[in-house]
Order: sequence, then structure tokens, then C-alpha cells
Amino acid sequence: MRKEDYRKIIDELVKKSFPELRGKKIFVLKFPFFTFSGGAFWLLPRIRLMWINSNISKIYSKKAIIGVLVHELCHFERFENRGWFKSFITSFYGMINFNQMYKEERATDKLVVKKGYAHERYSAETSLRKIPRWFKRNYLSSKEIKSYAQKIGKW
Repeated sequence: MRKEDYRKIIDELVKKSFPELRGKKIFVLKFPFFTFSGGAFWLLPRIRLMWINSNISKIYSKKAIIGVLVHELCHFERFENRGWFKSFITSFYGMINFNQMYKEERATDKLVVKKGYAHERYSAETSLRKIPRWFKRNYLSSKEIKSYAQKIGKW
């Protein structure tokens, strides 16, 4: 997929499900990472960076790619609700404290489910490859995604 293809999907998702992000500029970057599918970082108050593994379109279905993009957009929504400074500190702290990263990623996965994208997140989770076990534990497993979605009536 080209960067423009990701941009189009992101714009559609923001329009449909992320009113907090409408009108906010999100820069999309592609990198050939070997393990991670994507990431979100609010670098400065007006600079939001979303990086996407340039190889995921070769491995993931479109449904799984949407699951990855929604997960990253949910990070941005959580950042917006917290404010830039608190988000910056939380993100930095999460890089050095695995317990903080654990809480952030799992809360983000739950927000993905609450927004109605459980099947897409489930698809992304079951497509994950080569992610270190110590890092993968930060996210809801496919079983946990399905269980949580069923519990809140979003499956």
C-alpha cells in the first residue's frame, strides 16, 4: 500500500469514528520495521506522527490493517483527552516503565473495541508475527479481545 492509501483510510476512519481528531493534522510515515506494525506519537502540540510498518500490507489483510490504524487513532484520541503535556510525559514514562506501557496499550485496545472495531483488532492481533513475547503481553490477546467485545455487546 502507498502512503496515500493509508491516508485515505485514516481520513475515512476519523470522519466516521473520531470526532475529537477531525481537523487535526496527522503525519503518516512508513518504515520497514521487522517487528512492530505501527505507532502513534504526539511530538509537539500540533504535530501528530503515525508510523506504519511498510511491510504490513504484504502480511495483513485490509481488515487487519484497519485494526492497526484504529488502534493508533485511539492513542491519538486518548492523547487529545489528556492534553499534550500530560500525554508527552505519559508516553516518555511508558518508554522506561513497562507497567505504564502495559496499562496504556491495553486501555487503547479496549477503546478500539468500544468504538466497534473488535473484529478488525482481532484480525490484526491474530496476524501479528515476530513480536517479542515481552512486548506482545502489553496488548489484549485475540481471546481477550473477543471476550471483552462479547461482554460489552460489541462482537
